Amino acid sequence: MVADSVSVKDAGPLVRSVVVLPGCSMARAMSAFTNAPLLARWWGGGELSTELTVGGPYLVRFPALGRTMTGRVLGYEPDRQLEFSWSWDGQEETGRTVTVNVCGGQPVSLTIEHGSYGDTEADLTARAEHRAGWQYFLPQLAATLTRG
Repeated sequence: MVADSVSVKDAGPLVRSVVVLPGCSMARAMSAFTNAPLLARWWGGGELSTELTVGGPYLVRFPALGRTMTGRVLGYEPDRQLEFSWSWDGQEETGRTVTVNVCGGQPVSLTIEHGSYGDTEADLTARAEHRAGWQYFLPQLAATLTRG
């Protein structure tokens, strides 16, 4: 059932994911990306450190991988949208952002857009890695949020 609630696809220059969350509120859906203990439950034990203001840090340390996703908050609207830049271990990844939108209704859904990607070998590799990462972790997010 959870696997049916997650879709991860290439969409032009982006990887676009949709997660359908029956019985989940918009606030809880967004908290999957803004609440450190909740994020750790679904995102591989990731340790979130952030200030949810434009320009504030958005860092997720993954001890099991020995890596840190570093970024800055580019936009934040509580319970509706979070946009942050993305790079691994402080490496510059110009133009790479993650936008999380929460859509109300029955049921609530999260739309995650990660990109943009070009046609270089490095971009194609990053795109494939990010798509595989979302395909692996988003079913865990759905299970975590719909369990209550």
